[in-house]
Amino acid sequence: MHCSFSRIIPLALLAALASCSHSSVKPADITVTPLETGVDFSCRAVSAVSDQVIWASGTGNTVLRSTDGGASWQCTTPADSLSLDFRCLYAWDADNALVFSIASPALGLKTTDGGKTWKQVYYNSRKDIFLNSVHFSDAQNGVAVGDPMEGRYAVIRTLDGGETWSEASSPEGKGGMFAASNGCVQLLPSGKTVMVTGGAGSYVFIQDDADSEWTCSETPLATGDENHCDGCYGVLMLDDQHGWVAGGNYAKVDRRGNMAYTEDGGRTWSLCEEGLHGFASSVQAFPGQTTLLVASGSDGLSWSEDGGKTWTDITGKLPEGVKGYHALSAARQGENIYAAGAGGHVARISK
Repeated sequence: MHCSFSRIIPLALLAALASCSHSSVKPADITVTPLETGVDFSCRAVSAVSDQVIWASGTGNTVLRSTDGGASWQCTTPADSLSLDFRCLYAWDADNALVFSIASPALGLKTTDGGKTWKQVYYNSRKDIFLNSVHFSDAQNGVAVGDPMEGRYAVIRTLDGGETWSEASSPEGKGGMFAASNGCVQLLPSGKTVMVTGGAGSYVFIQDDADSEWTCSETPLATGDENHCDGCYGVLMLDDQHGWVAGGNYAKVDRRGNMAYTEDGGRTWSLCEEGLHGFASSVQAFPGQTTLLVASGSDGLSWSEDGGKTWTDITGKLPEGVKGYHALSAARQGENIYAAGAGGHVARISK
């Protein structure tokens, strides 16, 4: 594994991206509409299939589904589950979805009937297992990742839509990941896997395909917290070359240095935090856009219209009683971004 410190690239280089999807959308145009779930839980994962079909999951065995754009929600919690925390979630459509619980025993559960029934597709009773995120590049190919066990990060893969999972090549690592937003890993259509870590540094691990060696780059996100609460919390890659990592420290929300971007496939990273509202656990682009971004953390909400060159704090747009959101998901078949956080709060972010 090769690890090299990122050099700082001028933010002006993002102009090439900006020219590809210029937009006249301004912060004043952004709206945040609450979608009340009626369930009080810490929501750590949201998967927006479309502007109508949205799934959410988190603490207290909670898995929710909406098929009407968030106007109403159905509790689809697996009836026989233990006291589990479902922070890993992926939904294909209104009927098919997958969740993983985070800690021992780590269970993978899949439904094919909208949550009426669930079947176990993964089980791991190791004491040190701790899964953080899951992502699919298409209907069949997926990856889930977790904290190191015996010096290596946990990486499991599926080739059959989550029906079966097997241990896969994984990088050496210290520290861990943050199960804050289901955003620690992204599997791209090309087969490239991008995984972000924290706790003991702020790193991005990249595997070009499932048979390749992992490489590592260090980001300029703030580190050095004595409680190991800082680093990368979430990643968004628009393609194999362009992407962002979000992070910081959830216990020190006013610290700077919480967002970085890459234009070379993750080999190097540069800060792009001007105007960003502190800590960010998730970053997403509006569907079909390359420069319209939203970043969210437990204490605020930010917006960029220029591919992350500059940011505007839009925390004031949050519904009353909501400080921020843990997780974001851009609708794969739609126009909006969906946010989820503490107290079971879910919202639609529109432009």
